[in-house]
Amino acid sequence: MNELNEFLEFLYENIDDSRIEVSKKMKYGFRFYSISLHLEQKNDTNFEDSTGLVSMDSSYNNINILIDCRNNCIEFSVNMDDTVVEDTELTKKWADILENHLNTKIENRVTELINNGLSKTDLLRDYKLKKIIK
Repeated sequence: MNELNEFLEFLYENIDDSRIEVSKKMKYGFRFYSISLHLEQKNDTNFEDSTGLVSMDSSYNNINILIDCRNNCIEFSVNMDDTVVEDTELTKKWADILENHLNTKIENRVTELINNGLSKTDLLRDYKLKKIIK
């Protein structure tokens, strides 16, 4: 599975690209990692519809990779086409790489979730004040 490994290496080299999202789930006591890409491709087709508005068509490519530590496989899908690669060594390698990556970002992610969850309430202000006043 050299091609899949090379593609994962390419994604990891570009992991800070805003179009790449990495996440982790725990289910049945096993780790599952997901790498998702939602890539917009704009067509140069402009036209005027009946309301006089100019429109531009866009199409999307969705690439999803699921690293499944329960079944020791990697599910790879592009749009509606998918395949499953059963390779214990490759699964473990990329699970470890993504675990290390996510662990370096966990503190920022938790802070971001708290801020997003409380942002529309006065609780965020109270929470931040409590941290400052300690």
